[in-house]
Amino acid sequence: MNYKVTYASDYLDPNPIIKTFDSHYDMEEWVHDEVQRRIEFQIEHSPFSISEKEYREIEEYEYSLIRMEEITNNKVELINDDLFGETITGYSIK
Repeated sequence: MNYKVTYASDYLDPNPIIKTFDSHYDMEEWVHDEVQRRIEFQIEHSPFSISEKEYREIEEYEYSLIRMEEITNNKVELINDDLFGETITGYSIK
């Protein structure tokens, strides 16, 4: 089973990062690492200290920019949608 992750830098990003993974574990590991990398970048470049609440808000925003899909043959199933855990199944047409 393959997984596709689309990670935008913001909601209007015309060229998001798109990666595919062979295992669910690899996908989750990359997502976690990339979210942490982006959060650390924001913290390091902020002229102000960031509170725990602000940290959680940044983390929530970063996860909202991620779209994870499970790909099997001609079927694409959305694993997440804006942290609400929705599952949507679609089929590609050839």
